[in-house]
Amino acid sequence: MSGLKTFQDANDPNSVVMVIEVTDMDKFEAILKDPSNDTLKKKHTVLEPITLSMQVEP
Repeated sequence: MSGLKTFQDANDPNSVVMVIEVTDMDKFEAILKDPSNDTLKKKHTVLEPITLSMQVEP
């Protein structure tokens, strides 16, 4: 992955969106689902479910 950008909701400082360029979606999803990352998610208050969206080319 590369090109990480973080955006904060103007009306809710607890709502954050991250835009990440992912080269291998299967590996990225495996990282998100890996239980060994649960401690980091709790530390940074990551709420489930994590929503993934993809750019659609016209």
